[in-house]
Amino acid sequence: NVQLAGIGISLVDRAPPLYRPLEPRELLYARLLGISADSTSSDLRTSVELSVQLVQLDNQLPNAAFPVLLTPCWEEREMRDGPSAPPALELLLRSNSAGVASRMGGTSTRMYEAVWLRVQALELKADTLLLRSLLLYARSMRSRLARPVDALLSDLALPSRPSRPTKPHKVYLRALTI
Repeated sequence: NVQLAGIGISLVDRAPPLYRPLEPRELLYARLLGISADSTSSDLRTSVELSVQLVQLDNQLPNAAFPVLLTPCWEEREMRDGPSAPPALELLLRSNSAGVASRMGGTSTRMYEAVWLRVQALELKADTLLLRSLLLYARSMRSRLARPVDALLSDLALPSRPSRPTKPHKVYLRALTI
């Protein structure tokens, strides 16, 4: 069982080559508050539960038209039902491993009793300056990440483009709620 008050991550872009004298700038700040994770496991069943009370992305560019890019929007009735708003994100995975491999004819089969994902309605507000900055950042990262990803695939002996189709692992879901 893990409980965290919160986690914050900043997306920082270094200046494009044309503007190298400029300092790096923060584009986005993501924060997750009220994080709770719980996992139980036995020979028969594995269960994982995750809950995040608040998920928010903030536009960190100066003079942003919308300083909050993404945030949950709770309905009035949800706020009245209890002392606090419901979690912005909830996930439950429950698998049953008793005898599944032998019944399904192999060890690569996984049986999930339940997969449940609940995401609170989210409000997204973005301005064109942020969108342009994110697109430029993504374009620069694509070229910067190409070599390390190819090297990682090489180290793992995985072809970046499979020469022949590989047989996928089987996954069976008894219940899926989103």
